[in-house]
Amino acid sequence: AVQTTVRGMFGRDSLYVALWGVQLAAAALFTPFTTRILGAERFGEFAAAASIMQVLFALASLGLQAAVQRHYAEDDGDQKGRRVLTLAIVAACVVTAAVHATGPIWAPALGFASYHGAVRLAVLWAGSAAITDACLGLLRSRDRLLWFSIVSLLQSVVAELLSVALVLFVHRTAAMFVLGELLAQLAALTVALVAAPPTRVRL
Repeated sequence: AVQTTVRGMFGRDSLYVALWGVQLAAAALFTPFTTRILGAERFGEFAAAASIMQVLFALASLGLQAAVQRHYAEDDGDQKGRRVLTLAIVAACVVTAAVHATGPIWAPALGFASYHGAVRLAVLWAGSAAITDACLGLLRSRDRLLWFSIVSLLQSVVAELLSVALVLFVHRTAAMFVLGELLAQLAALTVALVAAPPTRVRL
């Protein structure tokens, strides 16, 4: 049993860890290039919007990705995991809708000129990322490495490349960069929901 566990840690399991790492590495590797093509001021706008995204992502996800994996390990785990995924979708939609509706209030209070452009897109980006995160938990529990890889690469490497392309060939603004992230995230979410569909939640 110990040998099997060790082989798992340094075998297939390590691929999942590596894919999580790729998402962080992609953002880090593209940052110098992004800074150059956007310029200091526009990159500052993007960084501020990305900070809003990270905070909202933590609120909207509610840590339910870990809950998906924990319930998956129980009896009838696949159904329980899919129910938690449904809960994650509902929670993310409610939190995102509330933040979006109150955007004109909190955005100026945080120093933004208005609730438009990069900030608004960042809110939608965070909500879709929160749902995708829970889907990844179910894909990991099911050991669907191929689907897990596709979703992870879409929301990391493809997202960065698409954002850079939009900035270079469409318009050099922070909103355009965040739009690329959002579009790639929505593509990742679509793939994730096809590979790991939710189910109805019991009271």
